[in-house]
Amino acid sequence: MDYSPIIGQVWGMLAWFIPAALLIGLLKSPWAKGHIGELLVRFFAHRQLDEQIYRCPHNLTLNYKAAMQALTLAQQTQLCDATRLWMKLRDADCTLLDSLTGSSIDRINSALRFLDMTKQRADDLAGLTDSNL
Repeated sequence: MDYSPIIGQVWGMLAWFIPAALLIGLLKSPWAKGHIGELLVRFFAHRQLDEQIYRCPHNLTLNYKAAMQALTLAQQTQLCDATRLWMKLRDADCTLLDSLTGSSIDRINSALRFLDMTKQRADDLAGLTDSNL
């Protein structure tokens, strides 16, 4: 008996089913969900936010990564420690501004301070990278 037509039909079905199952499995993994979510956040933030607001955190990340690559291992440790302390200062400062009077303007002032501090830190890190080149 010739089984080639049956094998051909089964292979025809599996030829799309196996890659589809693998793709679905990949898309359901936490790794892929994280990357897809990050891409969506960046895409919509870039499209809907003012460029000054969107670019501040993005530039901070890029400048931090560039500074880490330009520094020695000991300097990288110092920069990492300084960044952790800066984040604590920024968060404490913004928390204070967020609760001064109890009005809604506090949240606006806190968000503006967050953006100002982030832009300043991104500029500082860019200067750090430029001075090492």
